[in-house]
Amino acid sequence: MSKVKIPKVSQSKTIERVRENERPVKANITFRVSSELLRRFDKVCNKAKVKKVDVIEDLLKQFIDGNK
Repeated sequence: MSKVKIPKVSQSKTIERVRENERPVKANITFRVSSELLRRFDKVCNKAKVKKVDVIEDLLKQFIDGNK
């Protein structure tokens, strides 16, 4: 089995894409992450004035599109 290549993530490019994109119809998803990771994620998103859900969606797209 070949190893999956995980794309590198650029914080500034992700924030830029999130600010430029329109928000499509959404579905629900629930998962848990460490409280420290969530605290740091909240801090970055609040500072950049972007919604966490939009950043997560962008990261998921990068992950999927980078592995085609």
